[in-house]
Amino acid sequence: VFIDASASMGYPSRELKFLPATHVGLALSYVILANHDHVKLHLLQEQGGSNASPFYRGRRRMADCVNFATSATPSGALQLAPALSDHLQKMRRPGKAILISDFLMPAASYQPGLNLLRAFNLDIAVIQILSRHEVDPRFPNGSLALVDSETEQEIKYQWNADARRDYQSKLAHHNAELRSFCHQSGIHYSLYVSDRDLSDFVFATLPAIGLFK
Repeated sequence: VFIDASASMGYPSRELKFLPATHVGLALSYVILANHDHVKLHLLQEQGGSNASPFYRGRRRMADCVNFATSATPSGALQLAPALSDHLQKMRRPGKAILISDFLMPAASYQPGLNLLRAFNLDIAVIQILSRHEVDPRFPNGSLALVDSETEQEIKYQWNADARRDYQSKLAHHNAELRSFCHQSGIHYSLYVSDRDLSDFVFATLPAIGLFK
């Protein structure tokens, strides 16, 4: 289970995005452990900052999973393919790879990462996680100063109803491109908005995309 722990996963707060991402990963880890399979957790950050747990087996190791997954503070920029490569070089057997990220990066950044997972002959599932604030931003109308959480670059932006519609249209297009790439590549895809009930997502959405029967 790979969890994006870059700075963008801390927006609008660690509690509203990164922790829900870990909760999804932990829910899946519990199902895996309950089925007497092994699970290994990976926290993806900028190169040199990534870390991984040992392989866990048995439900008694769930506390270890929780402690590991929730230990990180989202930080830094993420280059997906190099970060995944650091972990995959240590992999000794094929299996299922579950990648949890906001995927708020250009297609030229996420496609090489997903293709790298495919090259290792893994059964891949992608879970895109976004906060409600990202899906439906509620900025006041007027001039805004927006700061990129990873590059710290600041841009000025005039926010109004038209800007909101334009933003949501571009986000929908970005997500559709990701979903289409996954579909064409034989990768299971699902979108989780972090204010959705977790149990509903796990028990309804994931079996529907082939993760669990």
